[in-house]
Amino acid sequence: MSTMTHNTRSERRADTEIRGQVKLGTFSSVQCTVTDLSVGGAKLLLEKPIKKIPKRFSLTLLSDHQPKKRTCVCRWQEDELLGVEFHYS
Repeated sequence: MSTMTHNTRSERRADTEIRGQVKLGTFSSVQCTVTDLSVGGAKLLLEKPIKKIPKRFSLTLLSDHQPKKRTCVCRWQEDELLGVEFHYS
């Protein structure tokens, strides 16, 4: 996975501290904090480093009264940090 060298997003982003959960497979998940958020994606700080992040995974945002689920495509990874793009279908 390539590392991020500069910001290429066109949407405005907001700094956040939203708790989330990344689903890595049928029986595996890791907690995370969403550190910035835009309409098209987010930057995630994983609770623990994961060597092999799937290209596509599910993220549940736990900020509101009702959790929100997003399908994500991993665009870059640096240790515990991930840059993801939301995939709307």
